[in-house]
Amino acid sequence: APEGLDRISSIVSSLLSNSSMPTAIACQEDGIAIPLMFQLSRSGYNTPGDLSIIGFDDSFYARETGLTTIRQDPVSMAVDAAKMTLSLINGDYLDESRRYITIPAQLIVRSSTSQLDVA
Repeated sequence: APEGLDRISSIVSSLLSNSSMPTAIACQEDGIAIPLMFQLSRSGYNTPGDLSIIGFDDSFYARETGLTTIRQDPVSMAVDAAKMTLSLINGDYLDESRRYITIPAQLIVRSSTSQLDVA
C-alpha cells in the first residue's frame, strides 16, 4: 500500500471518483488528517464547508491548522502500561478489571468540523 503523501493523494482520488462525497472523515492520527485537509483544499473542497475532518493526538500542527482532534494523556497511558507490565513481570495475574483500562479522552473542537445540515 502506498505510504505518506502518495497514500493521501490516492485517498483523495478515490473520494473524488465517488458519486457522492462523505460529510466527514475521521483519521487515525493528525499526521494523516492535516495533509488530507490540504489535499482536499487543493482539489477545491472547503473544510468544513464541504467536508468535516477530525484527527487524533492533538499535535502542535493540529492547533496551528484548526484541526478538530481527540486529545488523550500519553503520560497517563505510559504510567498505566508500565504498571501493568511490572505486575506481569512480578507474576501477578491481571483479572478482567485490571487487564482493560479506560483512559479519558477529550474532543477538541476547532475549525475543521461543523454541524451537519440535515435540512
